[in-house]
Amino acid sequence: MIPLRSSVRGPRHWLPAFFYLALVLMIGSYAGRQGLSEYLAANAITTGSLSKAREAVRVFEGDPNAQKSLGMIMLDYGNSKEAIGAFERAASIRDRDYELWMLLGTARYQGGDLAGAETAYRKSISLAPYYSKPKYLCGKLLLETDRKEEGFEILSSAAENNFSLYPEIVGLASTYYPDDPETVQRSASPKTNEARKFLARYFIARSMMTPETLSFLLGKELADWEKDEFVNELIGQHSFRLAHELWASKMVSERETSDDPIFDGGFEHTAGSDQNGFGWRIDQGITGVAVSRTQNDIHSGSYAIRFKFSGAVEIGRSVLSQLVYVRPGSKYLLKFSYRSSEMISAATPMVVVTDPTTGRELGRSTALTASGNRWTEMSVNFVSGQIPAVNVALLRPSCDSSPCPIFGELSLDDFSLVDR
Repeated sequence: MIPLRSSVRGPRHWLPAFFYLALVLMIGSYAGRQGLSEYLAANAITTGSLSKAREAVRVFEGDPNAQKSLGMIMLDYGNSKEAIGAFERAASIRDRDYELWMLLGTARYQGGDLAGAETAYRKSISLAPYYSKPKYLCGKLLLETDRKEEGFEILSSAAENNFSLYPEIVGLASTYYPDDPETVQRSASPKTNEARKFLARYFIARSMMTPETLSFLLGKELADWEKDEFVNELIGQHSFRLAHELWASKMVSERETSDDPIFDGGFEHTAGSDQNGFGWRIDQGITGVAVSRTQNDIHSGSYAIRFKFSGAVEIGRSVLSQLVYVRPGSKYLLKFSYRSSEMISAATPMVVVTDPTTGRELGRSTALTASGNRWTEMSVNFVSGQIPAVNVALLRPSCDSSPCPIFGELSLDDFSLVDR
């Protein structure tokens, strides 16, 4: 008789299966706890719930995101001690996370541990050298601990990848070094054209300048239209000397230079309505007058400028004007030629010289009336004011009647300005 084998296997057969099942259950439990912890941590950050952040840590203490959420909420609550502990635990688990080290630095800073904060910030910078925020935080800490040169070096590096930080850095440099533009320049250390342009505007608005910024403005990094913008900003700040120097640096490559302070007195190059800076400005928006450049019946050269008046031309508004760079407190003679076949009005135009900052009149021509269609030379004697600029303009200065229309034609040519 053959003995029957037992249908129940011994322990050596079922123990491996038991361990496998236990391992599966353990892994499932681990994954489940981690998933729940992650969910609670994310929800805690969204809602700002401290209880959910604590629950996330309780469910799975080894989850760095749970520790991070707890630390962030503790920071918001001003509890730097617990925040430091949470961030340190998170960083010990995920020590290549630059943001955790940055947050740890902030928590230590709030807790008064400045040395520990600097260590954490520098660790964050080493992990993410192209990120701006840890550099910014570290740089500000260095400023507070009186390491200004090193602090501004790091802050300037932060602004290279995030220009939005640069204005604050310039402001900080000005606070630490008031009335010292060269040290501000060195501290803010602009690395890009965008930063250099911001610093230039910052200096212009405060009537300051440095050789380095001036060299940038006069150099080739800026397009002509960008230089025009700076010229107008300088004029707006009454920085006429620098405005003229910058304007001339742009014009020298385009025009022949002249010793005459009047630019393009013969209208040989004035084709548009506005030459910007120290060129002719023609107001095409005035009703009742049409302006054109003509080659017919010129006084000299190839062109003259012609005005056709046909109605109510506004009193006191410049039809043609030019800002002219001059020596302050000096005597000048402005000369020009005009021709008019007909001019009918109670107030014909004049050429008037004024102070561009105050509007004070410095001199005027006699009224420009019909000249029998012959070219006639006119002159204006004046003494410049205390600033190195005057404004020369063609306008109708006043009228005793109302309405006060004007009809006729007027041509101008050969403006020049000489010492007397």
